[in-house]
Amino acid sequence: MEGRREVREAHRQHQANPSHLWSPPAEYHEPEDAPARVVPASAIYLKLRTQGGLEALYGPIDHEAVPVLQRDLASFLAGRDPLAVEALWDQMYRSNRHARAGHFMMATSAADNALWDLRGRLLGLPVFRLLGGARARVPVYASCLGFSLEPGKAEEKARALQAEGWRAQKWFLAHGPAEGREGLVKNVDLVRRLRAAVARAPTSCSTRTWAGTCRTRSPGRRRPSPSTRAGSRRRSRPTASRASPPCARPPPSRWPRASTSTAAGGERYLQARALQVVQADPEWCGG
Repeated sequence: MEGRREVREAHRQHQANPSHLWSPPAEYHEPEDAPARVVPASAIYLKLRTQGGLEALYGPIDHEAVPVLQRDLASFLAGRDPLAVEALWDQMYRSNRHARAGHFMMATSAADNALWDLRGRLLGLPVFRLLGGARARVPVYASCLGFSLEPGKAEEKARALQAEGWRAQKWFLAHGPAEGREGLVKNVDLVRRLRAAVARAPTSCSTRTWAGTCRTRSPGRRRPSPSTRAGSRRRSRPTASRASPPCARPPPSRWPRASTSTAAGGERYLQARALQVVQADPEWCGG
């Protein structure tokens, strides 16, 4: 899909990234008056079509998943029974030595999500009912990726979101292990400022995890109880990768989180009691 949209040179706050180990970016400062301009916009969607003409749609998907979908998964899925839920997923998962993570897993996620849309259309039911859901409403949070973390501006945005009715917010830390204790102090200060701004409203702070992230933690925090709460609906086989060092304490957050490709990828953090919640994104974890 292609079109045009209006953008402003604002809300460009970065989050901690593994590449910052080599060169941490400069502090972000939100412009006071950012002019608006119209720019081209595009998004990629995955469409499935049955022999009977029924169509399903999922997206937008990441560009990195497209080559795998076109080269590997499209020919595999052609002519298959879309209701063979576990069989299709397991065969996609085993179809390539690199299928357990990365771009191949992202492509599998897109295909699986589109297949669930197709099953819902075939059976005339919303996907959440097919997955066993029964609640009419689910709690949501406001994602604050890109909003300035500067003192005063972050608190102002947090209070505005709370006034709009958001009962929970997710903010993204900007300082990783490369910045040492100075970065840690800034992260902890951000969490304290946000919590003070919204009083008792739940506030989560998140960052992508990588080897060494466990050093970025708040001294003196009590180790949380282990939890089995994982955001993925299926448990994948663990990959043969070197485990990160166990964390003695959680990152400075009421609900510490880690973005992982699979449930197995986050399991080690739960077992080490480093995290209470693992949020496995359905676009990365396999669907």
